[in-house]
Formats: sequence, structure tokens, C-alpha cells
Amino acid sequence: MASSSKPSCYGRKAVLPLDFLISGGGPAGLCCAIALANAGHRVQVFERAASIGEQQTSGVVLAPNAFKILTQWDDSGASMVDVGVIAKSSPIYRWETGEMIGVHGWDELVMEESGGKHFYSNHNEAWGWLHKIATEAGAKVRLGATIVSVNPETPSVTLASGETITGDILIGADGKTSIVRKTFLGGQDDRRSMGTVVYSGNIPASSIAEDPVLTEFMSKSDSDMVVWAGPGHTALVYPTVSFAVPSSEEATHIEKSPGRLCGMHVYVPDSDGVPPGEDEWRSSVDPSEVLSLCAGGDPIISRFINLMTSVSRVKWCDYTAPQDWAHPSFKAMCIGEAVHPMPVCGMFSASMVVEDAAVLGNLFSRLQCRGQIPRMLQAFQSIREDRCEMVRQADTLTLQSSMLVNGPDQEARDELYRQWSKKLSGQPGDYDDLTMQQWETYSPIFAYDANEATDEWFVRWGRPIAEAIGTHRSSAVAGVVVHESIISVG
Repeated sequence: MASSSKPSCYGRKAVLPLDFLISGGGPAGLCCAIALANAGHRVQVFERAASIGEQQTSGVVLAPNAFKILTQWDDSGASMVDVGVIAKSSPIYRWETGEMIGVHGWDELVMEESGGKHFYSNHNEAWGWLHKIATEAGAKVRLGATIVSVNPETPSVTLASGETITGDILIGADGKTSIVRKTFLGGQDDRRSMGTVVYSGNIPASSIAEDPVLTEFMSKSDSDMVVWAGPGHTALVYPTVSFAVPSSEEATHIEKSPGRLCGMHVYVPDSDGVPPGEDEWRSSVDPSEVLSLCAGGDPIISRFINLMTSVSRVKWCDYTAPQDWAHPSFKAMCIGEAVHPMPVCGMFSASMVVEDAAVLGNLFSRLQCRGQIPRMLQAFQSIREDRCEMVRQADTLTLQSSMLVNGPDQEARDELYRQWSKKLSGQPGDYDDLTMQQWETYSPIFAYDANEATDEWFVRWGRPIAEAIGTHRSSAVAGVVVHESIISVG
């Protein structure tokens, strides 16, 4: 799906290209690689996985604020929608009984005003798509490249092979256990348990299609995410292909998409006290462990779990963000989960790394001399810090709303789902308040434009960066002229 418009920074190349080293070739690192390569920089990405798709991860949600950025990046004609489905609404079922409570719908006007789509994909398929776009943009992605140490002063990375690579700026895009963060910011020691453990895994779409009960169940949801809500528990199934029954002359969507994986997340109370060290994914958990924890839930949940081909477990923890995101040398910095961890498998978590990358690319498309680099890195934190904290809080509340104990808050939530069900089924009524409530709740997240936010920051605060050119002209490329299209000083 092509974007109808490009951001103001699109096509702008840095006057002074740099060599960026990115630790981590997952979605965060690849998004950064795309944005920086598009800005004219030389980018190397180091990923320890030997191949794309090696990680046993599950479904991913991309909110409209991220979807519109990704479609702007893609000039190859390989549409994002080829690796997932566009969301419209999500049926909500009661955890204990399977009774349908109602629907969480996405209002068409809200989506239109946000400028994007709500999108579901399998993590590994989205990862593969990003890898394709990054390499086509000119980034060099090295798989099977395990970093064993980094030097933020040089900056450089040393691989398990003994090879050392030096660049101009090192970026830690390697998650909560980031080796870059640990080197100059310390580990994620300031953590607080949220009292929940998350199990996540893949389900082959073909396996669902072979189960008539689950096929009928999924076809009713028209390929949208299915949610079970209950006291202290919630489960979500992310379809990445339509289960709607086509006409008799057509091949099924499953047959058209062989190998497609759907995702499932199950949130349960941390009653056994999973060790704090397990706030990173632990692979190869036996599905029987999940089944035992869901024994009191809707039998359909267990039916899905029985089809999971891989299950990982993680403890949901909350973290305190570090005071500074960049090394004092201003030659190394961290992004994404390394500095602003989001709720585990949250609704908006993946979108934050896309925004991070867009802001970073926009900033460094303006680079004209090395004297600007410290201000650029400080600008990145200034633009992103409050935004990420606001979204983290909203994501936390969204997940917790599916795990409310029975009572007034739960009843109010269920009534909202019932109203959406009436609206989407076409029942007569005045639903303007529903649309307005959804816009007020989600527009700060969905309608946000990372590139516009960066442009606005430059209009208001960009003068010190512009002045750095005059202070460090010896570092600039000869004959550079500062244009308003590159630096806005307000």
C-alpha cells in the first residue's frame, strides 16, 4: 500500500555522511538502518541470529502512527499488507465462559484522521520485510554477527570472530539486555514486577484451518484479533491471514498463503514468582505449562494453545528510563527497548521503535558538520522521551483493562464493548459519543507524526544546531551553504 504523501525530510540527504554501527538487527535496528540509509549515511547492522526468522516470536501490532511511516519508506512495491492483515474490530470474549461480551471497533473516521491503519503481522514476517527494505536502501546487514564488546569512545564493536569494526556513531538497538546500554548506562536493574507472566507463540494458520471448530470461530471475527478478558488473565490471537470462507471457485486464503503463522499471547498472574532475571524471553517452554494455567478458561483458548508450535515465556516488568540516552562522548546512543522499555507484547510497543527510527533519520538527514552531532543526539532524547513515557502508560492501561477484576470498572468496560457491537452491526442509535471518545483516547497516539514532531522541534529549538556549523566549520564539507530546508531556526 503506497503512502499518499511523503514527509518533508524524504529525499533529503546529509551533507556529511557518517558511518553508523547498529547493534541489533531486529525490527528496531532495521528500522534505524532504513531511516539512516535513506538520509544518505553508511550503515552496518550486526545481528546475532544466523537467519531472518530464527527467533521464535509471535504476533506484532503496528498502530497507525507506525504504519504510515513504514509505507512511506517502501518504494519497492512490496506492500506491508502482503505480510499481515488490516484490523477493523476485535471480538471480546469472557475468559471464564467464552461468552461474547462485545466488540472493540476501530472507527473509520478515527482511522482516516490518523492517516494510517491498524495492522497485524507475524513478527518474523515483518522482520523479513524490514530486512528487504533495509538492504534495498543500502544498509549492510550482517547476520550471525555476535557482538561481544563495544567501545563507545571510538566507537567500535568487536565480534565473536575477533573482528573489530569502527564507525562514527554506535547505536544500541538490541533491546532490554543491550550490550551497548550495559557498557555505558548499566543494566536494567531498576525494575518492578507487574505481577504478570506472558506466554507467546506461533500457530500455523494451516493448523487452524484444519480444525473446523477454530475455522468457524475465526471466520466470525473476519480475521481480526480475538481477545479473551478476565480477572488477572487475558489471551489474544493475532490472525495474519483471512479465515473468511471464499466462494467455491476461489482458493482459500490459507492456500494462497502457505506457511503463514498466526500469533498468540496469554497473560496470567505471576503466582509462582517467575525469577526477576526472566524479564527477557525464555524459549522452548512446554505448552503444557500454559495449558495448566488456562484450565479454568474458555476451552477454545486451550484448543488454540494445543496448536502452538513454539512457546516462549517472559515476566512483565516495569522499568525506570535512564537519565541520558547517549554516551558523554556523543559517539554512542541507545534507542527502543534499550532505553524506554514498553509493556510486554503491548498494543503500541512495536510502533515506538518505528517512530524512534523516523526521528533519528530526520535529524541526521540535516547533518552538515561533526559539531552538530551532540545536539542531534540530545534532540533525539528531547523529542522522544516524554512521548515514549506517555505511550508506555497508555499501553499499560490498555493491557490492564483486559485483566480487570469483576466490579464497576469491568462493567463499564463491558458496556463500552456492547455499544461498539451495536454500532458495528448497524443497530439504530446515536454513536457520535463513541467516535468522539475513541478519538480523544487514541488520537494522541495514532495521529502523531514523528517527522512532523521533528520538524516542529527544529522550528522551535534548532538554532543551537544551526550555530554549530559556524563553530565547527573546519569539520564541515567545503563550500557548504546552510539552507532553511535543512535547518530551521525559528
